[in-house]
Amino acid sequence: TSAAADWLQQRLAEIGESQRNASLAIQDYRRQTGLSVGQDRNLTRQRIESLSGQLAEAQAETARLRALSDELQMVVRAGPEAASSSVSLLSGTAADPAEIALLRTESATLISRIAEVEASYGADHPQLDTLRSEKTALDSRIYALLQNLDDQYRTQLSIATQQEAGLRRDIDTEGQSAGSISQEQIRLNELQQRSDALSSLYNSYLLRYEESVQRQSFPIPSVRIVT
Repeated sequence: TSAAADWLQQRLAEIGESQRNASLAIQDYRRQTGLSVGQDRNLTRQRIESLSGQLAEAQAETARLRALSDELQMVVRAGPEAASSSVSLLSGTAADPAEIALLRTESATLISRIAEVEASYGADHPQLDTLRSEKTALDSRIYALLQNLDDQYRTQLSIATQQEAGLRRDIDTEGQSAGSISQEQIRLNELQQRSDALSSLYNSYLLRYEESVQRQSFPIPSVRIVT
């Protein structure tokens, strides 16, 4: 919907600004400490590098789930009346593809039929009560599926957040035991991880924004991908 696209665009601007600030913080810290790119490659030992790779993957997954969860929560807050316009969010999930296709078809048919009756016989035609009742029931079915999907994403996001926090603790533990790694170098790693996480979050929201705009069938504005 247009409201969803506007909301996602606002979040993109906010996250993009945060990511730029995070990148500047890395540059400033390098200037303050005198750490070079060459030194950066030797900041951690093999264990920390492995954990950092796992953390990057966990951050990307958390960002993906957070973007999906945020959008689903907004759709659920809109209520059953707007559910049929968001049925496409069920695609690619555990929901039965055949059921999703049927819901799409039924919704489009009812919307078209209601418009035809109103145009031909006026807004007070008795048949409209039946059609609108069917549309309300269909919206409720779709809304129930969206609510269930929202619950699933919330659970998955909670698990992903816990896993990410666990990896951070493991990295901190390894960092403390590595006597050759200075506190300055550990701090630089943390700044880099924050920058990477914001970049992943931005690109995840960008994907959701593009999908939202495509559903409205108009050209997607040019948005820069953060790298």
